[in-house]
Amino acid sequence: MEEIKLRVNYCHFLLDDEQLTNAPIMFAIEAASIQIRKILELIAFSSITANKEEYSKHFPLFSKHWRGKEIIAEMEKINPNFYPRPSKQIINHTTGKVEKIIDIKEGFLSKAQYVEVYDYTSNFIHARNVYGTSLDYEEAPSRLRNYLSEVTTLLNHHTIRLCSSDNQWWVIMQGEDGKIHLAEMEKIY
Repeated sequence: MEEIKLRVNYCHFLLDDEQLTNAPIMFAIEAASIQIRKILELIAFSSITANKEEYSKHFPLFSKHWRGKEIIAEMEKINPNFYPRPSKQIINHTTGKVEKIIDIKEGFLSKAQYVEVYDYTSNFIHARNVYGTSLDYEEAPSRLRNYLSEVTTLLNHHTIRLCSSDNQWWVIMQGEDGKIHLAEMEKIY
């Protein structure tokens, strides 16, 4: 998760308006697209981490898996609830403590959008066939910034349901100390 934070920050640097005027735009778009693809792959790998035992039963050679889009599709079969569920902490202004947690309903990278972003960024990281469709480099910075915002909303505060139990991982990407915090929560009956 720390690596995701670093890559998101680097993408913001690459897609900064001032930065885009200092070099050919296609280089910044291509570099940012590579970083976003890696971010997506890291999200997929984190889903393996959370469900490693079950995933390894289905895929003994899982250590050779690297295509995020395919990992997501396979994980869906094993644990339909694997994808991070974004939420937000509501802080009591008097006590400074968490009062409640609410689900975020929009503005985050959904599972369906994951595939869309994966495919979109692929267009920029491979050499273009000159006989194919041309790419819109002028529109790309805005679109890539939006994807980064959706990734951040997805991961800032999220839960992951584990497939082997009713337990969940609750993850905060940026605690007060600037570090990632993870807590395994157990359902109490």
